[in-house]
Amino acid sequence: MSSGAATTRNINMAAWWAHLLAYFLLGLFSATETKKNHAVPTYFKRINPDGSLVDAGNLKTRVEFANPTRRDFSTGAILEVNPSLVENSATVNVSWSGIQMPNSTDIIAFYCPEEDHPDHYLDLFYVTDSPSYVFGYGWRQVTVHNMRTSCEFRYYQEKHIQVATSNVLEFKGGKNAPLQGHLALTGDPTQMRVMWVSGTDETPVVYYGKDPSLLKFRATGTSKTYQRSDMCGPPASLWICFRNPGYIHDVLLTGLTPSIQYFYSYGSSEIMSPVHHFRSAPVTDPDASFKFVVYGDMGITAIPGAHDTAKYMVEEAENGSSLVFHIGDISYAVGIAYIWELWHDLIEPYATLMPYMVGVGNHEQDHIFGGSKDPSGAPGDGWHPWWGNYLDDSGGECGVPMFYRFHMPDNGNGLWWYSYEYGSVHFIMMSTEHDIRPGSRQYTWLENDLKKVDRNKTPWIVLGGHRPMYTSQKVLRDYIVSRGLQYYLENLFHEYQVDLAFWGHYHSYERTCAVYKHQCQEDGIGTTHVVVGSAGFWLNLQGYWDVKWSRFQENDFGYGRVLVANRSALYFEWVRNKDNVVRDKVWLMKPDRKSAEAKGHHEVPTYFKRINHDGSLVDAANPQTRVKFLHPIQSDFSTGTTLEVNPSVVENGATVNVSWSGIKQPNETDFVAFYCPKDDPFDHYLDYFYVTESPSYVSGFGWWQVTVYNMRTSCEFRYYHKSYIHIATSNVLKFKGGIYAPLQGHLALTGDPTQMRVMWVSGTDDPPVVHYGTRPSYLGSIATGTSKTYKKTDMCGPPASLSGFSNPGFIHDVQITGLIPSTQYFYSYGSYKMMSDVRQFRSAPVTDPDTSFQFVVYGDMGNTPLPGSHDTAKYLVEEAKNGSSLVFHVGDISYARGYAYIWDQWHELIEPYATIMPYMVGIGNHEQDHLSGGSKDPSGAPGEGWHPSWGNFGDDSGGECGVPMYYRFHMPDNGNAVWWYSYDYGSVHFIMMSSEHDIRPGSRQYTWLENDLKKVDRNKTPWIVLGGHRPMYTSQKVVDDYIVSLGMQYYLENLLHKYQVDLAFWGHYHSYERTCAVYEQICQEEEGLGTTHVVVGSAGYALDTEGFWDFSWSRFRENDFGYGRVLVANRSALYFEWVRNKDKVVRDKVWLVKPHLHDEYNTVAYHLKKKLSL
Repeated sequence: MSSGAATTRNINMAAWWAHLLAYFLLGLFSATETKKNHAVPTYFKRINPDGSLVDAGNLKTRVEFANPTRRDFSTGAILEVNPSLVENSATVNVSWSGIQMPNSTDIIAFYCPEEDHPDHYLDLFYVTDSPSYVFGYGWRQVTVHNMRTSCEFRYYQEKHIQVATSNVLEFKGGKNAPLQGHLALTGDPTQMRVMWVSGTDETPVVYYGKDPSLLKFRATGTSKTYQRSDMCGPPASLWICFRNPGYIHDVLLTGLTPSIQYFYSYGSSEIMSPVHHFRSAPVTDPDASFKFVVYGDMGITAIPGAHDTAKYMVEEAENGSSLVFHIGDISYAVGIAYIWELWHDLIEPYATLMPYMVGVGNHEQDHIFGGSKDPSGAPGDGWHPWWGNYLDDSGGECGVPMFYRFHMPDNGNGLWWYSYEYGSVHFIMMSTEHDIRPGSRQYTWLENDLKKVDRNKTPWIVLGGHRPMYTSQKVLRDYIVSRGLQYYLENLFHEYQVDLAFWGHYHSYERTCAVYKHQCQEDGIGTTHVVVGSAGFWLNLQGYWDVKWSRFQENDFGYGRVLVANRSALYFEWVRNKDNVVRDKVWLMKPDRKSAEAKGHHEVPTYFKRINHDGSLVDAANPQTRVKFLHPIQSDFSTGTTLEVNPSVVENGATVNVSWSGIKQPNETDFVAFYCPKDDPFDHYLDYFYVTESPSYVSGFGWWQVTVYNMRTSCEFRYYHKSYIHIATSNVLKFKGGIYAPLQGHLALTGDPTQMRVMWVSGTDDPPVVHYGTRPSYLGSIATGTSKTYKKTDMCGPPASLSGFSNPGFIHDVQITGLIPSTQYFYSYGSYKMMSDVRQFRSAPVTDPDTSFQFVVYGDMGNTPLPGSHDTAKYLVEEAKNGSSLVFHVGDISYARGYAYIWDQWHELIEPYATIMPYMVGIGNHEQDHLSGGSKDPSGAPGEGWHPSWGNFGDDSGGECGVPMYYRFHMPDNGNAVWWYSYDYGSVHFIMMSSEHDIRPGSRQYTWLENDLKKVDRNKTPWIVLGGHRPMYTSQKVVDDYIVSLGMQYYLENLLHKYQVDLAFWGHYHSYERTCAVYEQICQEEEGLGTTHVVVGSAGYALDTEGFWDFSWSRFRENDFGYGRVLVANRSALYFEWVRNKDKVVRDKVWLVKPHLHDEYNTVAYHLKKKLSL
């Protein structure tokens, strides 16, 4: 470094310290707020008359007994504890009677062991806690914890005369009971550490295995303890505050298979714990997805505080969270030893299910004397920088209980600083209570550890420490410490791109932007800092300075929840305890997404829907299933072979018989291929079948039946023998009506109840016409429209742009006008060459808040073999005839995915009911998503469409990129064609949105959606029903799609909540699920102001059979085919049910009732609900 550079650096350093010194002096000589000392709970968590905790840390609250203490058992006083044999953390009843001259100063003290010195009581209570004490008797309930010894209560009267001793209180298992169990990671996914406490140093053992009934593996470990003399100072070293901690046992399990559930039991030859379970750590994997929870500053304060956090942690563990990341200020024992016992009992229910990873805080570590006993190896009496407020906050513990009670990975300095890898994350725990300056032991280790991180394996770095590097809360002395942390560490964090840093110390919550040197980094290359010291100890209620890098603050109890999605997306949310509401959330994104897990690939049916021998569909998208013809093809018609199709003139969707005879030397590789048009090149067949389908093929003849569809041309079959020798061509197959036949008819609403849109396909662009009227015998009105088509070159990519393409014909679009609302009409469509049969529909009603109607809803239909979509189509014909008003199809329509014949077959499947009621569609990933050819995407999406780093948006449309959808359907014109639009129908405002396009605030779609919702008049259309494809809420265990649902919630849920969207339908998952009325993952049962989400992608395509996570907002789910049916009753009542296809049974049903509307409607809704026993 040049002398000039060195001088500049020294000047900058001097200026920085001068700035910091000004803050420091301001703190000394001003009335700026400081963080307050908080009361240490007594063993019984006693409360003062003003509602505050009695402070065990204030030794003046202890009773000073006379020395020696007098005993007088002649009074006949009785003291009893019941029950006398209890589990750990049990509640017991302490009762007394026969007290002569009771006094308000009488006390009952608790001793463990039973004959302990009078001054060495664990806690006491005044008999005044029982109102009847004045009569010489009373009772009180207390919670007791196994201190690995028997215990007793003693009654002391005035001048501390002991007048009664209780019966002995004992704990089940006694000193041998395995207590305070918890797990810890080692950094090796084949290992797990199990720790617990007992009163004996017998050899600790853990039995474990993959079957809870067969724990066939055994591991042993070590035991250790600590004494009062190990402590650095009072009160931890005082006789009255120290308690024998028992023996802390440490057993390392090895040979585990990563990412597997194990069952285990720990203890000794005397007694073993109940069987618990854990999931072993995953191997390092850049796209590993998992959840973990994070918090600091917990303690054992009275309810709510830490107790709520512990309650929710059990739920988090059961819902799949992988580990706890506790960033210091653990138990808040501060030298009062029994606090450790109580805290361990509090966390044991979940610390035995997921690893509990801890860091040191000021209340475990800081001391001002006795430094030679500090097990961290810190010189002198620890780190006390002049600019910091590092005092004796540990109450003399100086890290000793932490050192013995926890064993963290061994690659750093015990539990003070260490790191480990878990899936896609490199975790680091550091100590803010030790020297952080360059050149210090910790800094050197931290720098070397960051250098070693392989971001190709663990793309995320998550760091934890106690005192925060960034905070805006108005506690000046701690704010100065944060500036010191920034000065020494921030450049290091920035150099190695630490993504997320968690801190505690402040008993509140705060999150920053991705920040570096107090500036938000728009490119995301900064560290997001989160203060989450809100787990339970007394709240800090100071305000906040107004700084631009602080994104959210709240003074309340809660915890952090992190979903690591993949290598480029991580989701964080802070959950408030008092109402279990997500109060803050943020996505952290990396721009270099390379891969993702996705839902399993589903086969593309061949034209004939051929089946493999194992019962699965032959996959038309698999190149291995296509015939590879030899070039040039040979023809030999001299063999006398005949090939015939019968009948030769058929209706659309007819079954024909294909027969052959005269085959010389038949072979099992012989096949018959189908061509439309009849003279198509040999390798452009629509489908084929092997002659082995007919058992008689070995004799040179056979037959097979197939279903054929009018492709607006004549067709033929060809027989290929052995090495693809063409030996026979069938007679020509023709369809009635030929190119003029009006096919694939369907209706659509426009948003105007005086209009109806009719669409269909034919092979000619003759002017399209619709004749219509209110009588089937007289269609006196005529409407004409437009025709259009699309070509192979319109597609974005293969297979849609190559072998999968077939001529779609001309798509005709006629808008009927001048209709009378809510009236039955009859109509026929076609051209002057040929018209369809007469159909019928009912025109839309006018907007009316009390209009009652019924509609059906589903997604993910396709055209699979029976049962699937064919059952749905069959039942929808019945629904149409029974008065359903419309179909609401929420994406994944035909599943053509570039194979054009599937569109023809799917339209033929729905035509019987799509010509009776309007068929309203939305876009799905299998119609829209593409990775190339984006300039041809008719939706106007920039580039190659929307591919958020946290999503699994790929090339799911098979190159179609929305083109067939855009031409085949014409939805209301108030949005963006088929991609997003809305319309009113009676009492409902319907919205269809696209989950395949940008949904972020400021995007075209979001802006449109917000404006559309603003315009809804709830006096006219009290119900809002929204549809989209990828679900906003799902509990099915497909991780990458679950992550997408979180993204949907992040960007859209507040908007839906603001405008009180009532019901949201989704597809994508081929299953069924319904939520409660939910907002931010909390059921809104009382207010009814959440959105009920329904995943109804069960219309026919191959089922998703994954299981479901157990989320409180999920009300019903089933992996089966079916569809939804909705009855809109009136302005305040709507009824939904899901019908299972295989038995036509209603499997789920719910009433949505609006509580704030007219009483008369509520009464109707109530009686309907009661009558139907819902």
